[in-house]
Amino acid sequence: MAEVGVAMEADARQLEREVRQLLNESQPFLAYDAVGRGLERWPGNARLKQLGALALLRTGALDDARHLLETVPGWSAGDEPPLRNLEAALRRAVATLTAKPTDKRERARARAAVAALSEALEAMRGQQVSHGGRDPALLGLLGRVNHEIWRLTGQRQELVRSREFYEECFTLSGDLFAGAEAAVAAYLLGARGVARKLATAALRSLDAASGSGDDDLPGHDHPAVRSMSQAVMQLLLGQAEAAAASYAEGVALAGRQYQVAVAARRALNDLGQAGLKVPPALPTLLKPPTVVVFTGPPLDRPGQAGPLFPPHLEPQLRAAIEARLDALGGRIGYASAAAGAELLFVEALLERGAEVNLVLPFELEDFVRLNVAPAGPRWERRFRNAIKLADSISFATAERFLGHDMLYRFGNQVLHGIAALRARLLASEPHLLAVWNMLSGSLPGGAADFIDRWGDITRLSIIDIEELNSQHPGPAGDAGRAPDPSPTAVPPGGAQRVIKGMLFADLVGFSKLGEEHMPAFLDFVGRLHARVSGGQHPPEFIKTWGDGIFAVAPRALDIAEFALKLKDAVAQISDEVAGLPRRLAIRISLHAGPVFEAQDPFTGLRNAYGTHINRAARLEPVTVPGYVYATQTLVALLAAEQAELRSEVERSGEGFRERFACDYVGILPLAKGYGREPVYHLHAASP
Repeated sequence: MAEVGVAMEADARQLEREVRQLLNESQPFLAYDAVGRGLERWPGNARLKQLGALALLRTGALDDARHLLETVPGWSAGDEPPLRNLEAALRRAVATLTAKPTDKRERARARAAVAALSEALEAMRGQQVSHGGRDPALLGLLGRVNHEIWRLTGQRQELVRSREFYEECFTLSGDLFAGAEAAVAAYLLGARGVARKLATAALRSLDAASGSGDDDLPGHDHPAVRSMSQAVMQLLLGQAEAAAASYAEGVALAGRQYQVAVAARRALNDLGQAGLKVPPALPTLLKPPTVVVFTGPPLDRPGQAGPLFPPHLEPQLRAAIEARLDALGGRIGYASAAAGAELLFVEALLERGAEVNLVLPFELEDFVRLNVAPAGPRWERRFRNAIKLADSISFATAERFLGHDMLYRFGNQVLHGIAALRARLLASEPHLLAVWNMLSGSLPGGAADFIDRWGDITRLSIIDIEELNSQHPGPAGDAGRAPDPSPTAVPPGGAQRVIKGMLFADLVGFSKLGEEHMPAFLDFVGRLHARVSGGQHPPEFIKTWGDGIFAVAPRALDIAEFALKLKDAVAQISDEVAGLPRRLAIRISLHAGPVFEAQDPFTGLRNAYGTHINRAARLEPVTVPGYVYATQTLVALLAAEQAELRSEVERSGEGFRERFACDYVGILPLAKGYGREPVYHLHAASP
């Protein structure tokens, strides 16, 4: 049994290292999912819970992070350290009991003090005993969590707690990272003398700490962390040139663990705002990699109105793409992978060891048949190699193409949104690299269409393929061009799909209402309708049955606005209507995707049909009452629409504030065995 326990502990430590690695690579979503798998096996693992909370904080999910931390006895981010709680409870109990309570109120206060003391003692039970009862690894994690909460909320007390946890961790372990973070927090809190003392002590610990290789100590996940910690200590001590060298070393050591440099840059910005003299070159040195979104034409095919990408231009276009990636500092790429410009971009990323993320517009084999195979076997082999080596592959829709060109435009919007979400985690904005030919017009999903929807020309680079063709003319005729593509399947009757945002909702507690409660319920529904009707962009149509609501809107922005209005209205009306035996709450789920929209032959009313309707419906039963849950597709589309709207507003000279925010919940199993889905909590953005 002892051997099994040791093996399980080793497995848990290995998972912790993997989670830290994902956090350093700016992949908090994947990190949180890994934590979830670990907690299924080790539900009481405090380190995993705190790493999970850190991952949630990186996505902006403050409330969810706090909720997870509350499940760790005596270690929640909002609590004082357990020993301090115990000390305070003991003092209150002693003071109350020595006062010899006489009346009823004083005796009740004494009993409460004893109960608080009992709880404080219980909180200390089972804590790992190390160097006086505190585990340095847990202290370091709590320091990070409190620091992230401070960053999100701006509450000074959170930074005070962060400094306390880090300083105690440093005192017990001598860990450089903890000492550096404690010094930074002290400086930000105005204790500059303390900050310099901590920086001096932390640098003295560098030689011993850097050789320890102890995975339990926070900050020893990667050598780059030590270099960054050393740099900030040198900067606090006025050693600017040494700090620059240490930062440069840290960037080189970090490689693709981009979060290390992002965290260091944020610390520099914080210190600069607090009054520290920061050389201008340092933030530039720590600039995050550019997230590059790509669009470009496929290889030419017979029968085209004009050349878009003649095959003979492949070497020249490849060189032009590589030159733009060098100029942009592009190390993270998002693209589809059609034979032609897109695959050239993907291959250029792979050759430089950059991160490749593929977003395909529809089902894989349909995509190959229509966008890869027509170029010939060589291009298909290149495509298969690319999807094997890509860091991630996702689909705007997993369904078939069925002859609907609008899926290409939808794919571009999802591509844009997913890239924008990733760039936000790196404290940057995505850049669009487009290979464009003016002859292509603005076809759905084409480069011109993508450029039109991108909006922000400051983050746009264009490679003019006409100019390349004029400089490097090819042979006349169609020699070497790809064969005709396979015919496209069109659904019977010519039914067309359209992209829609969808909402499913139901009122929790309706099934327990009796007949005598129906008048009050109908009053409730009438008030609800009055509250949510109208608005600037109402849903195109709404269906109800009993306590269920189904709504469809043309944009993700519209359905998100309606969802929050619906949630708030239910909460308000539940407190107003008399005659209901219990307060009603609502579950709301959102999704977006292609649907068949048609007139219902039985009712004569508009309705929507398709597998995406089912997917939206299967998310609603697993939604927490009082919350709005949304699929990744809806969130990506929402991010793209908000980015497009921001460009429009800013071009008019007005200020822009995003109306919605989305916090990652995790990959949830959908109802009735309908698979699993990355899910977000959607709420109004903070003012």
